[in-house]
Order: sequence, then structure tokens, then C-alpha cells
Amino acid sequence: MKIIFIYFLGYFVSVYIGHICSYIVSAVMWGDFECQNMINPFKGEIKVKRRKGISIAPNPAWTGMVERLLYTTSILIAKPEFIVVWLGMKMAGRWKVLQKGEKNKAFNPFFAGSGISLFFGVMGAYLVKGLLK
Repeated sequence: MKIIFIYFLGYFVSVYIGHICSYIVSAVMWGDFECQNMINPFKGEIKVKRRKGISIAPNPAWTGMVERLLYTTSILIAKPEFIVVWLGMKMAGRWKVLQKGEKNKAFNPFFAGSGISLFFGVMGAYLVKGLLK
């Protein structure tokens, strides 16, 4: 039972805590939200005030959660090279925008979100490894 809890804790930090941090950074970088009292420690929820007429699709959030799950799993099964392949595929999808030299407003939040996902995915895996020792 202890082992199950350790894995749950690692994946919880990776996926859920990583999601909250990624969401906050993305919201601030996009400038689409006025962030007020972002995390209510008593309710565990994020409170944001949306500007009028602004909406952000949920797909990047789901992608980030899946990424963090995959990053954590790839390290736990000793296949960290998967992370390099995944990040390479993500960057390949953005390559045309970078080649054109266009200033893409979405690139910086995309890059920051990828970094945060990588950080929390790796942190969740090493949390599990550390607690299992």
C-alpha cells in the first residue's frame, strides 16, 4: 500500500501541481487573465478573472497533463530518451513559424509551458525514486 501511495504522490505532483503552475505561468504570459488570488489554499482552486471576450482552448492544458504523465513514466521505466523524441516532435511542429522569422506571440508561452511540463514530469519521477529508496 505504501508503494501505491508513493507512486500516486509522484504522479500527483507531476500532473496536478505541474498543471497549476503551468496554468498560472501561461495565464500571465498570455496576458489574457488578470490573476487575482490565484490559489485559494482552503479550497484548492484557481481563481482568475477573465477579460471580456477572451477564451483559451483547453487543449494545451490536456496536452501538458499528458506530457507530464509521459515524462514521469519514461524516467520511471528508464527510457528518458522518449523525452528528447517528444520535445523534438513538438519543436518540429513549430519549425515553420521560426523559419519565417515571424514574431509569434504563442511561441514564448509554448516554450515556457514545455519547460514547466518537463520540470514537473522529471520532479515527479525523482520524487518516486527518492521515496522508494
